[in-house]
Order: sequence, then C-alpha cells, then structure tokens
Amino acid sequence: LLKYRKLRTADAAQKPAVAGPSFLPDDPALITPELERRAKIAELLEERRVGFGLGGLIFVNAMVMSWELDIADQAKDRGPDTLSFGVYPEIDPDVFVFFEYFFLFVFSVELGVRFYTFRWLQLRDPWTYVDLLGLLPSVV
Repeated sequence: LLKYRKLRTADAAQKPAVAGPSFLPDDPALITPELERRAKIAELLEERRVGFGLGGLIFVNAMVMSWELDIADQAKDRGPDTLSFGVYPEIDPDVFVFFEYFFLFVFSVELGVRFYTFRWLQLRDPWTYVDLLGLLPSVV
C-alpha cells in the first residue's frame, strides 16, 4: 500500500516511480479499509504468477475444446484432408460439460474480482472485452 501512496510527485512532468491503481486518493487520510483491500487485490492480480496461472488455464481450456471437437461425430469421418491423427476412446459428453462449467466458473470469478477491484476503470482495459466475448458462448 505504501508504494501506491507514492503515485504522484510534486513535479507534474515527472512520472511516478511506481504505477498503481488510480482509485486510491492522494490524501492517505481518505484511504478506507475497503480501498486498502482493493489495493492488495490489485497487487495480487498484477503478479506474474497469477498471469501465468490464468494463461495456463486458458491453454488447458483450448486443449479440452480441441479434444472435444476432435472426437465429435462430425470428426469421425476422417478423410485425407483432416488434421486429426488421433484415435480416442469413447468419452462421456458430460465430461466436456463439466469442463465447460468449470472454466466458465473460474474465468467468471476472475472477471468479477477484477470488476470488484477496479470498478468502472476495468472497462478501460481492452482485454476485458476479449474476456467477456470468451465467456459469452458458455453463458448463452
């Protein structure tokens, strides 16, 4: 939290040494416990390991979706033009429904935490719209 209090310097032309959430007020007396909590969550969301973890989940989600497409009934008619070379055992379709709801839950919670933390400022991030478009097919 202390590094976020150094957001602004006396010289307006000089950039602050540490960028932080812009929702924190300049006056430390105005920082409430909720703002402190949101600043801690913002710091956690910006950690590299969280980004790598979410990126890993996105990768696993893509692999599960490709696996589901590869074993679909339409893919069983493999001809010489197909890209699939794998032969998979029969899998219950409920497994893929479970994975779809699991990833929907995880990515919805992540987006909800970001909106709780950054509020309307989250709408300035273009990746928010990519996330929303990614969640939309599962919700509809």
